[in-house]
Amino acid sequence: MPELRTLPFLALSAALAAQAPAVKPPSPNASFAATRLDDPRALMLKARSMQLRVGGDDPKGAAALYRKVIELTPKSGEAHLRLSEALEESKDVPGAIQAAKQAVALDPKSGEAAGQLASLLFRKAQEDKSVLPEAIQALRAATAKLPTDPQMWAFLAESAEAASDDRTAMDAWLRLGRLRPDFVPAWERAAIHAWVLKDYAGRREAIMALCDREDPRPGDLKLLDSLAQEQMKSGFLGHAEDSYTLLAEHLPQEPAVWASLALVELRVPEYTKALANLQKAESLRADPGTSFNIALCLMNLARFDEAATRLQALMKVLPGSDLELKDKLQDLSQTLYAQALLLQGQPKQLLAWIKQAPARPGSAGDLTVMRAQALIQLGKFSAAKEALAQGAKAYADRPFFKEAGALDGSRKDLQARLRQVDLQTMAEMWASFGQWQTCLDTLMKAKALGAPENADLLLLEANAYDQLDRPNDNLRVLRAAQKLAPTNATLQNNLGYLLLDHGGDLKEAASLIEAAVKQEPSNGSFMDSLGWLRFKQGNLADAETQLRHAAEIRPYSADVRQHLGEVLLKQGKPAEAITQWERALAFAFPGRDALEKRLEDVRAQQAKAKAAAPDTPSPTDEGDGDGE
Repeated sequence: MPELRTLPFLALSAALAAQAPAVKPPSPNASFAATRLDDPRALMLKARSMQLRVGGDDPKGAAALYRKVIELTPKSGEAHLRLSEALEESKDVPGAIQAAKQAVALDPKSGEAAGQLASLLFRKAQEDKSVLPEAIQALRAATAKLPTDPQMWAFLAESAEAASDDRTAMDAWLRLGRLRPDFVPAWERAAIHAWVLKDYAGRREAIMALCDREDPRPGDLKLLDSLAQEQMKSGFLGHAEDSYTLLAEHLPQEPAVWASLALVELRVPEYTKALANLQKAESLRADPGTSFNIALCLMNLARFDEAATRLQALMKVLPGSDLELKDKLQDLSQTLYAQALLLQGQPKQLLAWIKQAPARPGSAGDLTVMRAQALIQLGKFSAAKEALAQGAKAYADRPFFKEAGALDGSRKDLQARLRQVDLQTMAEMWASFGQWQTCLDTLMKAKALGAPENADLLLLEANAYDQLDRPNDNLRVLRAAQKLAPTNATLQNNLGYLLLDHGGDLKEAASLIEAAVKQEPSNGSFMDSLGWLRFKQGNLADAETQLRHAAEIRPYSADVRQHLGEVLLKQGKPAEAITQWERALAFAFPGRDALEKRLEDVRAQQAKAKAAAPDTPSPTDEGDGDGE
């Protein structure tokens, strides 16, 4: 557990009081001396002027007048409330508590009465622990009626801590922190309880708040760095990006922070942002790992010439470095460099480089494939056929050699098939770097050579149309693939989901998705499709069951969490829906901004509903946090 500075209750109360606005008391009116003893309103005004809190000096006299008012109007919650105040000022705490209870009973909607009772019980519980459960109950009621009163939340948090109720304490400190973002002790205490509870959401909110200040303490920044590393390991890339961005604001001269932020963006992927941050890291400290990641960004931004130049330099430096991942980076650098040459249309340069640069064990298979491709592209078909035969012996499991190794027929047919295999492999390479239009263009060239279509290539073509947002073409190609491989589970799922999302036939979508799930019942993506299908069919109970199952299989899927949230909202479970969407936002995905807006709208609706029903239980009853 981290060591976080805490403050005793008195210091907390003083700090809160120092931030509270001053209230100007009304001046006493001398004409009250002649107040009629049968006029409740006049008695109330006279008694009020005698209370200490408004500048008077006779709380016992005020209490006597309030008792007279109660005799005249025994159902007056206001009179009982003011009597409680006067008795408190007179140091009669038991009497004040009894009067406050009467005020609450007579006017259960009164936030002021609830707050008075809760405050009295809280103070009594400081001396008598047996009162603690009653105090907590009263504070829960008070915070429900006075959700923007920071003192009530502070009292509830302190009481929950005294009762060893970490959940309530954490939630209350978080609520106080949201009301008073600059009140550091609230965030510190929330972080401690979140750590004990292993509550990721609460810990993240508290740590981010502690660091989202002009001059956070070094210890808080260490907590943020630890949180960011944990988020990376857990796949919470959206949250990790937020954490490292905040760290970079406070530690702009630390190259490791910029490099870590870039690693998150590489995985998202956001290559332009990653490249800029890697360049910042490199300007502060040159490093072979950073250099490799820059090359990777350049490849994914189709800046192949720059990537090749950097990789050439890197391959000279890596053998003499003491980098932990040196061997892996040497393998990957060779593969990337060869790909860069092919993607630039430089097969001759590739062959010359392979001839003078011995392939490493980890890249030999890839280089063997690309050497055969280079020979095909240069029209050296006899040499290519020989390279394919050798590759098939050494790397029989590679699809490239399986596809090309058994080629036969006339010379013309053989050449056409070799060109087609190369083009298909190039299309896959373009897809791997996110160049979907070029991938599609390359597939069209392969198709033009007249070889029979296969389902795998059609799925790649469909993926290209999907990425280019061309649903009609996507549907057309999936239909063609369906004829070739009607029982392919991935094809069934993709086609069924496309029909769901674009208003297709619901019965056909159901048939396809259910068939896919039957083949692969443990496939989380298929289960997600099934849950969304049930939602579209109006079967909300089964939709929830299937999506919860999908969430167990794919706990880090934003799509599953979004779908589950929609189902829960439709079922009238907005709090659970919000929780699921908050979990989804921990990840990084294209529709993140839209989901954030949707979440804000639902929260606003919930706030309006809560304001219209002030007796709704405090959020601490259910907990604001989301356990790990």
